[in-house]
Amino acid sequence: MSKADTARTNYQAAHTELLWRFSERHRVILVYLGATATIFGVALGTGAAAEGVTSRAEILFVIPYLALGGSLLVSQHNILISALLDFCAKEIGPFLEQEEAEAPQFASSKAFRAQARLTLWLRFFGHLLIIGVPCVVALLFNLEYAIWIWPLAALGPLDWLWWLSLLSSMVAVGVLVAVHMRRAAVIARRRLGF
Repeated sequence: MSKADTARTNYQAAHTELLWRFSERHRVILVYLGATATIFGVALGTGAAAEGVTSRAEILFVIPYLALGGSLLVSQHNILISALLDFCAKEIGPFLEQEEAEAPQFASSKAFRAQARLTLWLRFFGHLLIIGVPCVVALLFNLEYAIWIWPLAALGPLDWLWWLSLLSSMVAVGVLVAVHMRRAAVIARRRLGF
């Protein structure tokens, strides 16, 4: 097998992996949205009022933990998608260019580079909105548990849960921001020719 044949095979495998990762990233977001909507429905639904309970807002504490898991999975897919795009453009690209017909690659094309920053920011704000806002709403619905009592042993289990949920929400958003900033730096270097 020649180097060009190996490059074509690896390019096809990377392309297949890219498509799968795009699909899985979207699936993570859809599952998170479905679970969040279901939890909000249970917490604020009419079933609670029928039982004489004003709400079941405490169940909303689950959302920040789902958000953390979702942000970790989405970020992992984003990192590997970026790595695969860079692999196709920088490492396999030179072997494919040696072929008789130099077909352009999307990952290294002017069209992709022209839109890369915009799509990066749109995806970042979309993920931030989808993952972060339900956390804020869940914490606000349970704001009564956000008390600070000294000594800490005086905090009840739901008070601790509120603070841990806040921490989980912050880490979820922090993961999204860190991965976004890393990719933005790679795109900026690429635009400068590094």
